[in-house]
Amino acid sequence: MPTHHRANKAGYVFEHILVAEEKYGRPIVNGEIIHHLDHNKKNNDPDNLVICPNQTVHRLFHTKRLKVRIKKMMDAWDKCLAELDEVLEENDEES
Repeated sequence: MPTHHRANKAGYVFEHILVAEEKYGRPIVNGEIIHHLDHNKKNNDPDNLVICPNQTVHRLFHTKRLKVRIKKMMDAWDKCLAELDEVLEENDEES
């Protein structure tokens, strides 16, 4: 019989839950989500874990990360277009 409140039927508790409970000094209640700041689920270092009160707040971490990735891609695309414009201008001047 599992003794931990977040244990599955086999008695297993995810490591990040145990680490977060130790870090924050309290049980992780049902509905709370533990977020890995570096998005690496294998990195259960206490400094990499934060407790989100619910799934909505947890999604905000991923939405922000997606926005940052899109901005980086757009910046790279803008740079690529600027370089292409330079090449086209050089070709126009040579012809």
